[in-house]
Amino acid sequence: MNNFPDLDYLHSILECRDGALFHKVNRGKARAGNIAGSKCNLYWSVRIDKVNYYAHRLVFFMHNGWCPKYIDHINGDKTDNRIENLRPATSEQNGQNAPVNKRNTSGIKGVTLDKRVNHWAVRLRYNGTRRSLGYFATKELAAEFLELARDMVHGDYANHGTFRSI
Repeated sequence: MNNFPDLDYLHSILECRDGALFHKVNRGKARAGNIAGSKCNLYWSVRIDKVNYYAHRLVFFMHNGWCPKYIDHINGDKTDNRIENLRPATSEQNGQNAPVNKRNTSGIKGVTLDKRVNHWAVRLRYNGTRRSLGYFATKELAAEFLELARDMVHGDYANHGTFRSI
């Protein structure tokens, strides 16, 4: 599943310091001591022997000797690749830890105004389905109820729409 270079080889060419990867040796254009990779979309990417790898996957692999299919950034910052910010996850758990969507109009993850009834609808995704948890007269009540429900259902992966500090 993981087509990483050999672990000993990775340790011979890269060093991990505080979540960032640095070149240990001169290789092509890469110079020893320089940071490895570049930001590509939301993640850091590192090129090794003509193959691109996400830095968070390399960091996890270099620390643990294995790499899960999904890696969750605990604090939600996809550029924070410190090992204490990375944990194995399922696809669903990774989604549960997502911040509030940029198209959200209420400002609260899982809460929307239903204009037909003029109440705040609460929805939560669990076990692959989106479930309606009811309607509330105020946005604040809806948010409070949803936060409790999310903590109960999502556990350690619950994210109420903000970055976390770890």
